[in-house]
Amino acid sequence: MEQNGILVIDKEPGLTSFQVVAKVRRMLGLKRVGHCGTLDPFATGVLPVAFGRGTAVIQYMEPYRKTYQVLARLGRATDTLDSEGEIREQIPEEEVWQRYCTGSLQEDFQRAFERYSGDFQQVPPMYSALKYQGRPLYDYARAGLEVERPARPVNIKLLGWRILELAEIEAWQEEQVSTLLAGIAADAASADRARQALYLYAEADVSKGTYIRSWIDDLGQEAGCPAYCAALRRTACGPYRLNERSCAVSLLEKDFQTRGGNRAETYQAWSGANLIFGLDSAFPGLPRLELPAKTACDLIDGKRPLVDKSIFDLHGAQDLLVYHGETFLALANARLSGDKSGAYLETKRVFCNKSSINSGLGV
Repeated sequence: MEQNGILVIDKEPGLTSFQVVAKVRRMLGLKRVGHCGTLDPFATGVLPVAFGRGTAVIQYMEPYRKTYQVLARLGRATDTLDSEGEIREQIPEEEVWQRYCTGSLQEDFQRAFERYSGDFQQVPPMYSALKYQGRPLYDYARAGLEVERPARPVNIKLLGWRILELAEIEAWQEEQVSTLLAGIAADAASADRARQALYLYAEADVSKGTYIRSWIDDLGQEAGCPAYCAALRRTACGPYRLNERSCAVSLLEKDFQTRGGNRAETYQAWSGANLIFGLDSAFPGLPRLELPAKTACDLIDGKRPLVDKSIFDLHGAQDLLVYHGETFLALANARLSGDKSGAYLETKRVFCNKSSINSGLGV
């Protein structure tokens, strides 16, 4: 049985995105495994991992918008823009607290959010996997080198924000189990000596290529209060969200081990538990087109099967999700024939083989 699909991983802190992919590859025994939307090691949350023919879907997933929750420590900025770096700028916590008590800190951040929401240009951080002359930027950063990075257009839709006192975060932790809050345990411990420590909480929906660490740093600079990411959690990536169908790698590994490392059994169990998404889930909102077996086989063979002109009249050149029964076959679109009296289908990408078609035609 051909194994294709998408797992929605709830990435745990401390793992790189590539380590998550390696673990899934080992459990399923597949070479073709990839992910969409790299997450920093300290970050948690949604990481779609595609396998088998599903790796062909990743290029269509890259433009997805993503939603994040972030907690930022106020009063300090680091070279990595997160809690793992060295402090590069700092103001006394007493000063930050006084501004908070008078309301001026809230006003300054309100102004900063107005400046850094919607469409604007963002400079990627030096500590990132972006390549410069074939090497990731973090290689240069670790060597103490600064590389000029051109600003890139991003779009951020702010969903909400507030400034939290340490006591409020502790109360929040007691009310619910939160991976986001657990992520700042060490940072909060360092702040425990100064109960005046403050954190900025924000939730945002962002475009492809947006760096939340850079956003927080920009907000802090604009507000006159340096800040860095203490915890970051991705709650959505395109159509994929944190829910009962998302799962931590550690739990998947535990399940794999209880099955004695049997890969086929593991895949069947994950499918049965509804943990594996079909490849068509990567294309939310696209219209569905069902084909009879013979036409479906022609499409998979790379031919351009004729279809009723009404399909083009209805959908134009829009991408279509093509099915035979419940089997997702391909991404295609309708084209007019030369004399415009008829229409045919042109394939953009095939996601199955003819053996997947239960046609009774011996294919």
